[in-house]
Amino acid sequence: MSDLLCAPLFRSWFYILASSQSTPLTRVLKIDRSPPPPAATGPDAPAPELNVVEDQAVYNERQAGELLRMIEEGNRGTGGLEKVMLFYGIVGFVRFTAGWYMVSPSRSRLCRRS
Repeated sequence: MSDLLCAPLFRSWFYILASSQSTPLTRVLKIDRSPPPPAATGPDAPAPELNVVEDQAVYNERQAGELLRMIEEGNRGTGGLEKVMLFYGIVGFVRFTAGWYMVSPSRSRLCRRS
């Protein structure tokens, strides 16, 4: 996938829309960023699990736009939807003390060997 759009919802969910330049199709990945419940915090509390949901549907450009508009409309009262960043892949997820962090390249560069 060459382009990924990351958009938070409720500041606790990320919707990642992935597409490539070679095809106009889009896939959606939903990542839960919500903090653990208050009873599950503290020094002896287990680490929160990373919750990633992959939408099995494949969207064309029009359908992806409609999906984003529906999410925006449905969550307008809580801040709606905003584009956070454009990036070029997901390297992985790293857990630090405050939760999970996504590692992703923000530039795309082709390396050539001589």
